[in-house]
Amino acid sequence: MTDLVIFGSGGFAREVAAYAADAGFTLRGFLDLSRTAWEEHGAPAPAWLGRPEDYQPAPGEVFALGMAEIAVRTELIARWFDDAGWPVATIIHPTATVMPGAEIGPGTVLGPRVHIGVNARPGPFTVMNYGCSFGHDGVSGRNNVFSSGVQLAGYVTLGANNFFGVAASVQPRLTLGDGNRIQAGVSVAANVSSGAFVFRKDQPKTAFLFAPQAATPTPSNEVTTP
Repeated sequence: MTDLVIFGSGGFAREVAAYAADAGFTLRGFLDLSRTAWEEHGAPAPAWLGRPEDYQPAPGEVFALGMAEIAVRTELIARWFDDAGWPVATIIHPTATVMPGAEIGPGTVLGPRVHIGVNARPGPFTVMNYGCSFGHDGVSGRNNVFSSGVQLAGYVTLGANNFFGVAASVQPRLTLGDGNRIQAGVSVAANVSSGAFVFRKDQPKTAFLFAPQAATPTPSNEVTTP
């Protein structure tokens, strides 16, 4: 078994830990800026291992991100994986299906019942929560986060750092740029450039838990769907 350390210790970090355990990893513990989140979520064993900057990786350990906030993930990827070169875990739940010709980027987390289609190429540090599908011949950049139940049709092209709310979908052969936020339940039916907030016009715009207040979109980069 491979020893795993997870950045973050909140609710989603526990979810990643559960996926990893099912995939055969041995969880060493959690890295976080303080013990607070670890304690608030029950402080189970394995333990809080301290702050990332105070931690020295042991031989054979690999690391995974346990948060869904795009900005936080981007910073951690740059500092600890791109610059420091810490070894990254790729976690594929045993109930996920990866079809022939598909290529999974390093640092990807695939949850239960995720489906990756033929010749699809989800990029590095992709997160696909339970019940998602990535259609055949699709391709994405890195650090895209898909909440549970997101469905991408075939031949979809995504940039990097996009966040998809629960049960969102993208129709075939569309292209989305970088840094978009797709509201839960939205079916994207047209190409989207970058930096947009895509929401349904018949529903109130929901606040995105994982976006800082300063990043709230302005009307110039809002996209409505029917």
